[in-house]
Amino acid sequence: MRSYRILLLACCMLMLATQVTLAFPRIPADASVSIVGIGYMGEDGSNREIRENLTDLATQSAAFYLSRSTSLNITEVADRGKILQEQGLALSGSIADSDALKIGKLQHADYVICGNIVGMGINYSDENNPIFDRETTKAVAKISLHLIDVKTGSVVSMVTADGSSESNSGSVLSILRGLPQASIFGGVDFKNETTPTGLLTNAVEDGLTGAMDKLLDKLAIKHQPMAK
Repeated sequence: MRSYRILLLACCMLMLATQVTLAFPRIPADASVSIVGIGYMGEDGSNREIRENLTDLATQSAAFYLSRSTSLNITEVADRGKILQEQGLALSGSIADSDALKIGKLQHADYVICGNIVGMGINYSDENNPIFDRETTKAVAKISLHLIDVKTGSVVSMVTADGSSESNSGSVLSILRGLPQASIFGGVDFKNETTPTGLLTNAVEDGLTGAMDKLLDKLAIKHQPMAK
């Protein structure tokens, strides 16, 4: 009986120690973190300008999120386009961990954050009945983020998250179907479809926010989740 109590006490102490360990951040609270950039993985039919705009948006959002929500020393890579070009990379292309590590060393950072928009798509759905027709357009984005220790080259943490944004084309009375209908959205050509610009950017920001929340949670860094 005494041995059982000793074993039980030892297990409790081990569990408590584990919880205490997990409560401490996995990186120093004031560490220097360089946002190398969020790239765009794969050629999916979207044009280069759109990919560049979305990756630039994701990169700036990542820096803003961390600067606002943590005490980490956050820096964006100055003249990112030029540095990526020197590394043989493009603003609209994907970013590998090895390339991010090289750039992080140039920035003299303790850690680097990099990632990619690994999936981007548009879904359409129709709702038809005798009263109205309504089409819903939904943009979806999958974001991958990696935090890399510049000194060791090891990946400290990696996460993925999905983001989405949708809009309705509005209800159209059946008796008006034969009349020309004006589009209420400004759009861009994405994968041979005219898509509202705001849907693409909102989906990326939504995915980026979710990925950042996951990353900081895994690192046990206290933060204030950003409202979506």
